[in-house]
Amino acid sequence: MNNAPTQVTVTAPSRLHFGLLSFGQSTGRQFGGVGMMVEQPSVTLRITWADRLTTTGPASDRAAEFAGRWLDFYELRGVRPCQVEVVDIPPQHVGLGAGTQLALSIAAGLNAWHGRVCPPPAELARSVGRGLRSAVGTYGFLEGGLIIERGKLPEETLSPLDSRLDVPDDWRVVLVRPRHFQGLAGDAEQRAFDALPAVSAAASESLARELREHLLPALAAADFDGFSASLYRYGHAAGLCFKALQGGPYNGS
Repeated sequence: MNNAPTQVTVTAPSRLHFGLLSFGQSTGRQFGGVGMMVEQPSVTLRITWADRLTTTGPASDRAAEFAGRWLDFYELRGVRPCQVEVVDIPPQHVGLGAGTQLALSIAAGLNAWHGRVCPPPAELARSVGRGLRSAVGTYGFLEGGLIIERGKLPEETLSPLDSRLDVPDDWRVVLVRPRHFQGLAGDAEQRAFDALPAVSAAASESLARELREHLLPALAAADFDGFSASLYRYGHAAGLCFKALQGGPYNGS
């Protein structure tokens, strides 16, 4: 660990998820989907020397959980103890992927703190228990841009990356959300998935076709109007897969 630093700072973007390709099917790939990373709001954390592992700042309890998982994964408890300070984090459970970005920031930061090379995406996510369903936030943490992932097979720990494209710098995203609303997470989220009917193969193929034939070509051509129209169609169709739970294509319909 001769190359280990005395301070590490990590900044990560937020993740916007535009909808899953499938879930609940007995065969084939599950979940998958498309999303995009935005620079703000962001996760920022700082790692410095300490006598023992401590976590401070907003979401310090979750930070302690993720740091503990990482240390146990690599069997490094008690080695180079540190303080993990969460300097800033977006609101949690509102669709910004804050939990995953915090977890991956801690994993990447602790790898650097211990003088380790950052591992491949699947190992990075597994070290802090992320990527169980969507992999958009994992690939987006490392590469940014717009991410399409294929979905997981039972033997895979992380959904494979299908496509990754840059988003034009002059495109802007406006985030509007209810001030005091939080979505489902953890066990409640899993129970909701378990209660939903499976997405049909036809619906999954229609969603994938929208991405292949419209959304990706529009983004590659920097066609904002075409991209926006395709994203609306995809989001509406993906949202209908949750109609039984939320009453329509959107939460609160």
